[in-house]
Amino acid sequence: MQDSYSPLPPTPMSRQEVYAWSSTLSSIVFALVYLLFVFGIPSLFEPIRENFIQAVVILVIVDVVFQTIISIQSSQGGRVDRDERDVRIAAVGFKIGYYVFMVAVLILIGHLFVYGFINSLADPVYVGRMDAMIVHYLVAVFFVGTTAKSVAQVVLYRKDA
Repeated sequence: MQDSYSPLPPTPMSRQEVYAWSSTLSSIVFALVYLLFVFGIPSLFEPIRENFIQAVVILVIVDVVFQTIISIQSSQGGRVDRDERDVRIAAVGFKIGYYVFMVAVLILIGHLFVYGFINSLADPVYVGRMDAMIVHYLVAVFFVGTTAKSVAQVVLYRKDA
């Protein structure tokens, strides 16, 4: 009977891989919170809106604490912060994120032209309301691009591990 025990210890994540994971999770969380605030049910989120600034400040403080802990641990281990592999993975991640972002922006622009033209024939007032939503769509596209970059980096780190 074979044992599933591996004699090799698990490889610790590099600092850049931890950044990629935290970037992925924070992008997803912020995108969900933003979409819920903008398109969600307002009555459910009214109590949260009052304390939202405090929550963001607490998140920044927690992030600083975690980054300090990561810096201390990586300096004690004597590991190199960034090597050629990290640079290559970051470059591929940014490339994929940029392509996803540009495709999403082009789709958004095409949609705005077509949808705006069709609705301007039927209801000229709607075009003004659509302009206000462009900002929210662009923020959503930005979140999609940054999430794609982070996910690509995580996948490349896990593939090499």
